Amino acid sequence: MKCGKAASPSGIITEMLKAAGEEVVELMRELAEVVFNSSLIPAEWEESIVLSLFKGKGHGLQTW
Repeated sequence: MKCGKAASPSGIITEMLKAAGEEVVELMRELAEVVFNSSLIPAEWEESIVLSLFKGKGHGLQTW
């Protein structure tokens, strides 16, 4: 994750996660595992919008 990026709807920014250390990284991993294993996605996670913006480098289109 790059520093200086905008916060997600949760208000959490990269700098917060980096400052919190390994314990928070482990808690985030555990949270993700619970969500993925239960197949229930928190409603807040659906608020994010991901846009692919072409910055003039490499290929303009990318297939997933």
